[in-house]
Amino acid sequence: MIERMKIQERNRNMVHGGDIYRNCISLDYSVNINPLGIPASVEAALREAVTLCSRYPDIRQEKLKAAIAGMDKVSADEILCGNGASELFPAILHALKPKKILIPVPSFYGYEWAAGVEDCEVSYFPLREQDNFVLGEDFIEALDKETELIYLANPNNPTGQLIPPEILKGILNQMQEEYLKNWDENKVYDEAVKEEIEKRFSFVYPYKYLEDIPVKVSVSDLKKRSWHDESELEENISVSAEEQEEEQEAPVPAFMAEKQEEYKGAARGTAYHRVMECLDYAEADTEEQLRTQLKRLLESQKMTEQEAECIRIRDIRRFVESGLGQRMKKAAMKKHLYREQPFVIQRSASMLDDGWKNETVLVQGIIDAYFMEEDEIVLVDYKTDRVKRGQEQKLIDLYHVQLEDYARALERMTGKRVKEKIIYSFTLQKEILL
Repeated sequence: MIERMKIQERNRNMVHGGDIYRNCISLDYSVNINPLGIPASVEAALREAVTLCSRYPDIRQEKLKAAIAGMDKVSADEILCGNGASELFPAILHALKPKKILIPVPSFYGYEWAAGVEDCEVSYFPLREQDNFVLGEDFIEALDKETELIYLANPNNPTGQLIPPEILKGILNQMQEEYLKNWDENKVYDEAVKEEIEKRFSFVYPYKYLEDIPVKVSVSDLKKRSWHDESELEENISVSAEEQEEEQEAPVPAFMAEKQEEYKGAARGTAYHRVMECLDYAEADTEEQLRTQLKRLLESQKMTEQEAECIRIRDIRRFVESGLGQRMKKAAMKKHLYREQPFVIQRSASMLDDGWKNETVLVQGIIDAYFMEEDEIVLVDYKTDRVKRGQEQKLIDLYHVQLEDYARALERMTGKRVKEKIIYSFTLQKEILL
């Protein structure tokens, strides 16, 4: 049966140790001290350490904890060092603040003294002489939900008995089970942890106004942001055959049925770019050769029938015959023509929003084509936008920033100078120099 009493009501005439200074005691077994004296190895270590006495001790005891952890095969974080165990007993109680503790008796009086300092209620579990003062299963049975902390010494002081491993494991399991069963969600178990959690959950991100900044944007995104009239976007316009060219022409190759229908901006732009990406300048002198190339694109599934229907063969022929087309053909023959070149560059985020100053974003895109001419670069960008003759400046205004990004990226990648930036308009059937 567990005897319970307030520590304040207990007789406090007991003292720490046998008081060898006022009593004639040759061997004091009431404290954990080797009665045979200091081992020679310890004495040698102490003598060697005398020269270090002028240094203030390491308040974190890192080397000492590491040495103990290595010897006991535990983590250094599980080691707590103090100036004698009596310093740690009240510190533990002060940190955990248990209301009730359980102490097997006989045991070290320092446990009770520490409980008195923190005004804890103490319960005692008497060890029986007939059991040779060894802790048994009845101690596990004595643990209940009211027990918040127990003091165990292994070996016990003053009996010198070890706790059987299975009993120690059972005690730990029982305490953990009771602890979880009686968890009080309203109780603050660790004030420091509570403060840290509140601090983290109350944190306000100081750069919330920047959370909408994208990490990466495409050149197309920049184009859309810069245009105030979305009806001008290439993918939003529809161009009829009549608007496309005064002289009517079947918008499909000869092997396909001729149709007169509207060309959708985005599909048309994609189709023309695909043809220019795959165009073989060595076989592009006649419309028949161009139709053959278009047929091969269909057969190889590099182009859909819907895209092919958007292609006007005469547009491609006129491009090849133009001054720019002939320059690109010459470069292609020398293997100096490069098409569909991907790139990524860093730009100021302020170009997306004036409020995003001093921030940067990555801009990615694909350059339609460029070719080398006299060790310098000529940059080419194809456009299928609906514009009327005399509106060349409109294309320049809409795309000059885009081509400047392309030129900057090319110069960084190649180390060569971009000497010309050219827009080729399939609608106007002409090249526009920026």
